[in-house]
Amino acid sequence: MTGKYILLTAAKNEGQYIGQTIESILAQSVLPKAWFIVDDGSTDQTATIIQRFAERNPFIRLLSSGSKGARSFGSKDKAINAAYDAAKEIDFDFIGILDADITFEREDYYESMLKFFSASPRLGIVGGYIHERANGEWEVRKGNSVDSVAGGMQLFRRACYEQIGGYTPMHYGGEDWLAQIDARMHNWEVVAHPEFHVLHYRPTSSAGGKWRGLFRAGMMD
Repeated sequence: MTGKYILLTAAKNEGQYIGQTIESILAQSVLPKAWFIVDDGSTDQTATIIQRFAERNPFIRLLSSGSKGARSFGSKDKAINAAYDAAKEIDFDFIGILDADITFEREDYYESMLKFFSASPRLGIVGGYIHERANGEWEVRKGNSVDSVAGGMQLFRRACYEQIGGYTPMHYGGEDWLAQIDARMHNWEVVAHPEFHVLHYRPTSSAGGKWRGLFRAGMMD
């Protein structure tokens, strides 16, 4: 295993989950060189929770987007891009986009992902399989596939990320799909590994309610 990775997270009103996400990263066998978490205009305790962890773990860096607008994927993408701009001064080889409501079943998750990169020079994006709760049980999300990595935990080779220009802000979402399409157009491989379970606590597009989420998913498509 070789290479250094950083994490980028945009968090808006994630006080219910962000502590679990941070604890899951702290338990990893290989820690990120830096983790930039952008508080994207939260009105709950999100920033306070992040700051409490950052005081004990210097690699965690809390940033603020200064935004007070409604939740949107476009705002999230702009926050991620701002975090990446702040990270450019650091020496790293891989960039992980991590949602603020995700944990990992395995403590060697990132260590294993780095090994996949070492084994395949054309691997541009890698990750595990998203699992979400259904009737109280963790179940694999139906949209998972071995040739697609969910946006909530995409891990990029830096050369790939910079070649595609990072995330393109899209109000209704889909920036993760576009990133994968752009990566393939530049001859990068995208691979997901089913044996690595990634636990997603809030189903995609559910923050504003089921019907609002379905409408937004339709607009995204």
